Amino acid sequence: MKFLVLFFFSFLIFHPFNSFTQTFLSDYLDAAALFRESGEYNKAVDILKSAKIFSKNSYLTRYQGELEFLTGHSEKALSVFNSLKSKGWRDFLYLGLIYEDLDKEDLAIANYSKSLKLHINTIAYFRLGKIYRKKADYAKAAEYFSCLIKFDPSLRLAYYYLGECLYGSGSYRRAYKFLAKAINFYPEVEIIQEKLEAVKERIGDEFFIAQDREREKRRKKVKL
Repeated sequence: MKFLVLFFFSFLIFHPFNSFTQTFLSDYLDAAALFRESGEYNKAVDILKSAKIFSKNSYLTRYQGELEFLTGHSEKALSVFNSLKSKGWRDFLYLGLIYEDLDKEDLAIANYSKSLKLHINTIAYFRLGKIYRKKADYAKAAEYFSCLIKFDPSLRLAYYYLGECLYGSGSYRRAYKFLAKAINFYPEVEIIQEKLEAVKERIGDEFFIAQDREREKRRKKVKL
């Protein structure tokens, strides 16, 4: 017994309470992460809920909110994220995703916009573009998809959505530019082929004849 008491006090000397607490918290987080990686989100949530001593820890709260959303419990996730006194860009991003899942698109837009003000991120741009596309506000949707491509040109699907939305807003020549890129990425996708053909019909042959002439001029200059 004396040995255990001495061990406990020596442990506190070399491991202050904050360090001990943090280590204990990391154990919960590590265990939850293991279940999350294996796709067992409900078990991960249960692990975090059992850490009652850390119920006011904002990092744990955020993690629990994310897991609640991943398990499809959007109402619970909403309650968890709204309990945070101070919110960062990731919190507003998750709130956007949650509200969108709950079919509250106006609130989703508001939270995605807050997320972007704090930190530019691809998901908020993409989701805002998709929401406005769904609303048939193609000009607004095109703005967000355009910003997305400028921020991260590697997101290939955005080229199709931007081309489609530009077509919907009547900007046919710009639509052709992005749909032509999209067909290079996805040559077998019929919907892109169909939209590209529709754009070509809208533009007319004169546009492509002028393009061929311009290319020929550039070719001659290079030869000279």
